[in-house]
Amino acid sequence: MVVDYIGLAEEVQRAVVDPAPEGAGKGGGFVTDVSELVAEFRTAFARIEDLLADVDGVDLTLHGYESVRAINIFLEAAPGAAEVFAKDYRLLARLCPLINTDKRVAK
Repeated sequence: MVVDYIGLAEEVQRAVVDPAPEGAGKGGGFVTDVSELVAEFRTAFARIEDLLADVDGVDLTLHGYESVRAINIFLEAAPGAAEVFAKDYRLLARLCPLINTDKRVAK
């Protein structure tokens, strides 16, 4: 089988160009360095840890129903905290797939 790619270089070049407009600043485009994403993940996770630090029955190092129940009770009683938690949790959910292979995440 012979595949002829002659004449396709310009088309390939256009297909892989960064979709963010020149000078668009932060947001959009391709992720070329996950350092900022890792830092943002750590910051959001630290905010959640701080929010839940004084909640009785929560141990973030263990996976169990007791901690989830304690968090739910706390968030139901504190709507402002629930909004902060939900916002940061959604951010973590979006960032996790982008950074989960980075070795700094496990640290």
